[in-house]
Amino acid sequence: MGKFDAETKKKIGARAGWRCSFPDCGRVTVGPGANPDEFAQSGTAAHIYSKSENGPRGTGGLSAAERKSVDNGIWLCAHHGQVVDNNRGDKYPAALLRSYKLQHEAQIAAEHEGLPVYRFQELNIHENPVFRPGSKVKFGKVTLLLGNNATGKTTILRWLDQISPSGRLWEDDRYRKTDRIHYSVGLRCPTERTVGVIRESDRLTFMLDGKSVLVNPIMTEIIFRHKIAHSGMLESYLAHHRRDSDDREGKSLDDVALLAQYMNINSLLVPNLIPYVSSFVENQMENPRIEERDGLRKIFVDDKKRIPENRPTSIHQISGSMASRLVLDMQIAMANLMAEVVPTILFLSVPQLHLDADNLGLYVDLLLSPRIRFQTVLESVHDKAAPSSLGWSIVRLSGRKPDCNVEQIC
Repeated sequence: MGKFDAETKKKIGARAGWRCSFPDCGRVTVGPGANPDEFAQSGTAAHIYSKSENGPRGTGGLSAAERKSVDNGIWLCAHHGQVVDNNRGDKYPAALLRSYKLQHEAQIAAEHEGLPVYRFQELNIHENPVFRPGSKVKFGKVTLLLGNNATGKTTILRWLDQISPSGRLWEDDRYRKTDRIHYSVGLRCPTERTVGVIRESDRLTFMLDGKSVLVNPIMTEIIFRHKIAHSGMLESYLAHHRRDSDDREGKSLDDVALLAQYMNINSLLVPNLIPYVSSFVENQMENPRIEERDGLRKIFVDDKKRIPENRPTSIHQISGSMASRLVLDMQIAMANLMAEVVPTILFLSVPQLHLDADNLGLYVDLLLSPRIRFQTVLESVHDKAAPSSLGWSIVRLSGRKPDCNVEQIC
C-alpha cells in the first residue's frame, strides 16, 4: 500500500496525540527507548484510501497528491494498522475510518486545551412501538439520518432528549397511554456511562449504569427544530408578524424579542449570541449588531452584496438564506458553549437549512472540524444528502412502525 513520507507521518501522529485512533483503543504509540536519548514508536500512519490503485479500499477517485496528504492518513497502533487492511479493507471502509479519525482528533484537540470530552456514543433500542428491538444507532461527530417521513428520525431525537432536564417535561399527556418504551444511551462524560430509560403509561424510570435512579444525573442537551417556537423559516416568521402589525418594514417590532421567541430562548441571551453571527463561516453578513431605536431593539447586519457596499440592513430585509445562516450561527454558538460541559447534539434538517450546495459544504467542513465541540445530527429523506466527502456516520431508516428498520451504513 505504500508509506507516507516522514514529515506527513509525523503530522498524522501528532494530530492523533500519538495514540491509536481506533475506538476504545487509544493506545499510546510512542515512549522511552532503550537509551536515554532515544524513543520507541509502535504506531503507524495508515492510509484511509490506498496509495496504490490495487491497495485496500482503492483510491476513492483521489489524486496521487491527495492520497499522500495528512487528510488521507489515520494514526493507529501496530495491531489495528493490520486489522483495518485485512481482506482488502472490506470490514473497514474509508468512510468508517474517516469517522474514527475525526472523532479521535476532536478528542485530542479538546484534551490539548485542557477540556474534557463529552459526547453521545450510541443509542440501543430495546422494547418500543416503533423500531425492531435490538436496533442500534452509533453517533459520529456528524451523523446523517436518512429516511422518509414516519420512519423514526424524530423519535430518535426525542428519545435522546428525554434524558435531559428539559426533555423530561415534554408532552406528558400525549404519551399517557403509550406502549412500554425501553432504550439506553451510551455517553462519554468524560468517563463511559450508560443511561437507561423505561417509559410506561404512568411513570418514567431512569437507570444509570444498570442501577435504578430517581432522575438521570447526567446532564445532556439537544438543540433541534421541535424546540423552536415556530417551525418555519425566520424570514416567514418575521413576515407573519409584520402582517399582523400592519408594518411592512417591521419598524414597530422588537427584533430581539422576536428572534428569542423564534429560537425559544430568553431574550437576554440574544445580545450574547449575535456577535457570533458570521464568525464561523464567512458569508455576505458583517458586523451583526443590536441598535435601540424608539425604545425598540433592532438587529442590523452589513450586507456585503448590497449597493453601496456594506449597506446596513435590517433582519426584516435580509434574504431567507441569510436569515437561516443567522439562526444557524447562533445555534452553533450555543451548542459549542454547552458542549464544553455536557454532551450536546445540534439537530439540523437539511431541507430546512435553505442553504445552497456551496454554503452547506462550508458548514459541513466546520461541523467536522476540531474547533467544534458538539456533535451534529442531520436528517434528510434524500440519499443525495449523503456527503461526497467522508467522515459522517450514516444511518438509513426504513419501514413503518412497529417494524421500522435501522441500518448503520457507516
